[in-house]
Amino acid sequence: MKQLILVRHAQAVWKDSLQTDYERPLQEIGIQDIKKIGQYLKSKKYFPDYILTSGAQRTLETASIILKELLNTPILINADRLIYGASINEMINLIKKFKAQSNTAMIVGHNPTITLLNNKISNTNIDHMPTSGASIINYNINQWKEINVPGELIEFIYPKKLNLI
Repeated sequence: MKQLILVRHAQAVWKDSLQTDYERPLQEIGIQDIKKIGQYLKSKKYFPDYILTSGAQRTLETASIILKELLNTPILINADRLIYGASINEMINLIKKFKAQSNTAMIVGHNPTITLLNNKISNTNIDHMPTSGASIINYNINQWKEINVPGELIEFIYPKKLNLI
């Protein structure tokens, strides 16, 4: 059994002329939202043993904040520049390369890729992954390279939904 947690980065500041899109940091509201998502994931015991993120500033910050909320013992955050603007097939190929020892992996990325990836590799389509949104997908496989069939979407959570709970 493998579990994949897909996370869209938290809300970032708008791009200005002094920084590239890749360099945009999180807004305060984004920081607060992703902390809530991290706390929720912890309450449900969704603990990643591997984290892969885009190298963009907002995804690195999102991954760091969520990790602080989730785990007492930090794990390495792996950054791959390819995730920024990756195709769905490129994302699936990255997932297939995850080590077999990793049972729960997390990817922190960007839209539209995260939404499209969820729809390709899970049994449920979502219209839009909001900022700080997360989907949790279970797979009845032993190794990540076997991820050829859709997994079961067991949870789709985002800040506005959390406010209703």
